[in-house]
Amino acid sequence: MKTYVDMDGVLADFFDRAARMNRDRCVTWRDMENRDINKALDNIRKTPDFFLTLEPFAMANTLIKSVVNIAGGYTILSSPLSGYANCADEKIEWISRNIHIDPDDIIITDDKPVYADGNVLIDDYGYNVRKWEKAGGYGIKYQADEQSIVDAIVPLTALYRNQK
Repeated sequence: MKTYVDMDGVLADFFDRAARMNRDRCVTWRDMENRDINKALDNIRKTPDFFLTLEPFAMANTLIKSVVNIAGGYTILSSPLSGYANCADEKIEWISRNIHIDPDDIIITDDKPVYADGNVLIDDYGYNVRKWEKAGGYGIKYQADEQSIVDAIVPLTALYRNQK
């Protein structure tokens, strides 16, 4: 069993920065209407180094250290933003600059469930977690700006204990 960790929303604060690209800066990402989300995404696509300059969540490195202690390693599994040419390169560089323990691998893909069978995914997006589970993996929904780190660590610990 391998553990995969998403980047945006789990390690990097994508949503706060993206919401600030909206004309109504008092509205959070979750409160934005679809047209405003699409405008913010268009603005992101025009913003050089957007992903490279995201702030890491305060507990990002604690989460990774815990994952490594439990699972023995981890792989970053993150989705690219379509139409953003340097997305993958920026995400890879962001990981090297902000995460203290190197991942076993960094995979940037639109098709996360390909890696699911018997493996674990920690992801903030419920849709990704459901698709992962449907493909035979174990999904842990964790959104760093809304949940405690224990919401990721406790189920991960239980999964690995059950494997022994």
